[in-house]
Amino acid sequence: MEHRGRWRHRWSLSNISFKYRLPILIGTLLAAIIMACSWASYRAVKASALDVGRERLQNLTQQLSTLLQQSAGNILTKTASVANEPGVRAFVKSPETSSKADVQKLLQQFTAPQDANSIRVELWNAQGGLLLVPPEAMHRHSAT
Repeated sequence: MEHRGRWRHRWSLSNISFKYRLPILIGTLLAAIIMACSWASYRAVKASALDVGRERLQNLTQQLSTLLQQSAGNILTKTASVANEPGVRAFVKSPETSSKADVQKLLQQFTAPQDANSIRVELWNAQGGLLLVPPEAMHRHSAT
């Protein structure tokens, strides 16, 4: 016990001469100030990076939204145009007597070489019956 007490007494700050104590205190104070400034800088840079990231994400979301709206409008216009074709209307009313080849030719503009975003093209009637799937759409769908 006496040995422990001596060890504590020996390493006490009050037992160190003022000539050494002052640089230790100044060094500790400087280290604390540097750590506080570094922490504050880190927080500011992090907040700034998050703000920039949020702004970029909002801009990208807006651009994507605009692009998808334009694409949907184009597809809707193109679909309505083909749906109003007399050959398609006649085929939907009477698939047995109308020309399947003419309708397939009209639907080709929705398939892969002409429309890279196309997955599959189908023609349905108002009752929900599948009337036509172009052959190239069937082959592409079964291959994937």
